[in-house]
Amino acid sequence: KISSKPFNLDTANRLIGVVSLTQKRVTPNSGCVINDHFTKYILECHAGYTDAREAKGEFGLQGRFKYKDGGDYGLPFIGRYGTYSAGGFVDYLTNNATDSKIKLTNLPSDQYLDSATRAVFVDFLVLNANLGAFGVGRLSFEFPPTGGCYAQAHVRPMLERYLKPFGSGEAEDWIYSLLEIVVCVFVFYYIAEEVSEMSVMKRGYWTDGWNILDWTNIILFVVAFGFRIACYSAYQKVNIPTDDPAFNPSDQLLLDYAEATTTFQWLADRVKVATQINAFNMVFLWVKSVKYLDLIPYIRMLALAIRKAVPTLVSWLCIFIVFFMGFSMALNSAFGDVLEMTSTFPYAFMTLAQTFTGNSEFNRIYEHYPVFGAILMLFFLVAVHWCLLSLLTATFVHSLADAKNAAASLPADFRVEMLMRYWQGIIEWFAWLWTKITFFTEKGWYEKLRRQGCCPKKERTGKRMTLHEVSSVLLGRKTLHNMGDETGNEGHLAGGGLSTKDVPEGEKGWLNVGKVPAAPLTLPSGAIELRTINKDYRSDSPSRPPIAGVALSSGVCVFRLH
Repeated sequence: KISSKPFNLDTANRLIGVVSLTQKRVTPNSGCVINDHFTKYILECHAGYTDAREAKGEFGLQGRFKYKDGGDYGLPFIGRYGTYSAGGFVDYLTNNATDSKIKLTNLPSDQYLDSATRAVFVDFLVLNANLGAFGVGRLSFEFPPTGGCYAQAHVRPMLERYLKPFGSGEAEDWIYSLLEIVVCVFVFYYIAEEVSEMSVMKRGYWTDGWNILDWTNIILFVVAFGFRIACYSAYQKVNIPTDDPAFNPSDQLLLDYAEATTTFQWLADRVKVATQINAFNMVFLWVKSVKYLDLIPYIRMLALAIRKAVPTLVSWLCIFIVFFMGFSMALNSAFGDVLEMTSTFPYAFMTLAQTFTGNSEFNRIYEHYPVFGAILMLFFLVAVHWCLLSLLTATFVHSLADAKNAAASLPADFRVEMLMRYWQGIIEWFAWLWTKITFFTEKGWYEKLRRQGCCPKKERTGKRMTLHEVSSVLLGRKTLHNMGDETGNEGHLAGGGLSTKDVPEGEKGWLNVGKVPAAPLTLPSGAIELRTINKDYRSDSPSRPPIAGVALSSGVCVFRLH
């Protein structure tokens, strides 16, 4: 439940509960030493923030501000100038605008900020009822020991489907949740499959790099699912008070609201971590697809080239790391006291790494050190970008040539043969379908069938062919009619249907069409054209032409008039 009187930030977003102000402080004279020449002028110094230097004693006017721990769901905050643990000196701003303005105005007189302050965090929780989404916000203000203030704003939105199964119950949330359940089922299925394969291959299982990638993919999925289940469990424990904190709120009510905001911050952090894990897993999933595409000859050759290049790549990587680490330390040592982008070793490392994307800021180095900076950067470009990267390209070219020669001696992949066979079958099926579509779309198709003996005239007596029997003739199947014999006796009248007798190749059989006397039929390996005697196949009138047929070794007969 949510308070009936939340504070409206605008027409769409509402502030839930209270706003928490949390301050992190350091102990005086901890981690810093005052120069002997200035001890009589400076009595205290305050170093940068660490957990060991954190101050927890009360401060402010008459000890107003007291330290509170972070609770079960408190998380450390990674800032620009330090990593701050959960907890701190907490104060609250309610949805009573007048009271909150007075409290903010009195903060300087209450000695809230001084030289021991290292960070102030403003935490709040917002609900957007239009989207059914929560927004967990934090404004951070860091005060480094060098002076100044560095401010950042962090807002993480969360939909309800991240907090409970099937979310708000909408169709979209149901679809997402069902798809996630399907993914879970597949993950457990592949776990069982990999365990089974491991039990068969024993130690040889881990010599295949694809198996290692499979397990990496599976473990990341399991960890992401674990974060999702933890979010479901934590959300069920969230207790947002329903009492309005605007007027004379009790300390417990303020604490309950603050704990609810802290829990939502924990939920937002876990949802973000799970999303980042899935982002890496997407890359691994697409890389794994190469495992199933290696039946394509060129992809198979590229995979073989990479496999052959691995030993050389390891050697190249060692040389690259040595050069890159050396240049990073050089930048930090030479320009760290002037430029922030090289003030620490990680910053200098990232500054050099940006050169591979064309996003370097060497002009700033050149402005401060036009001679030494230009020489150092030129040396870096020649050594790393020109020499080492060219060596990497040459390594792949050489491995590709070796793989091309080795691929010629590899046995054919049976999957390629199966794929080509299936593809040929699909082409033949579409060709057959096109002939039938063409036949029925032409004018006079019924007359053609009637001439072939499949559609008898109305005046004829005897059995009419059903639609199934007509389809049997069109598909090249045999109809179940009696046959004539070698003495010329006629078979049963079947409305012009055809009948054959299955005989081995090279032996003589008999063919009967309608009332036409039987004619000898031999099934050779190819096709043979047969003619009947000069007798009308529908009546005794000699004016109609005889019928001829072609018999294939498969037993399929196609007839036409001459």
